[in-house]
Amino acid sequence: MNDPAVVIFGTHYLVMLGGRAHVVGKDRACACPAHDKSEAVYIVARYLAAGGARAPDVVPVPPRIRPTPLPPCPICGAEVVPDYVLDRAQYGRGWRCTEGGYTHLWMHRYGHLKEWYCGEGARRHAIFIADV
Repeated sequence: MNDPAVVIFGTHYLVMLGGRAHVVGKDRACACPAHDKSEAVYIVARYLAAGGARAPDVVPVPPRIRPTPLPPCPICGAEVVPDYVLDRAQYGRGWRCTEGGYTHLWMHRYGHLKEWYCGEGARRHAIFIADV
C-alpha cells in the first residue's frame, strides 16, 4: 500500500489524507479530532521507520535585519523617525521629521508639484481648469 507523502512542517509532520491536511506532532498526536488514533500518526511512524527525515526540535529564527539609519531631514536637517506605513517602493522608506513632522516628508517627496500648481506651471496649464 502506498502511503501519502509526509512533509516536514516546522517541528511537525504534514500528511494529506482524503483532501484534508493532518499535522502530526512529535508527541504522536494529530491536530484532527481523532488525535492519537488518526491514520496520519501511523503513516508518520512508518515514514520514520523507513528512514525518513526527522523534523527539527526547534525551527531556527532568522536574524533580525537592522535597517540602515535614516539621514537627517532634507528640509531642515533635524533628526527623522522611521514610519513604515509611509514606505513606498518608488520613494523609499517613510519617515517623520522631529521638527516639521510629516509636512517635511510631503515637501521632500512632492515639492516639485508646487511649481505646477502654484507657479508658472499653473498658468501654463490653466487650459485644463474648467471656467466657473
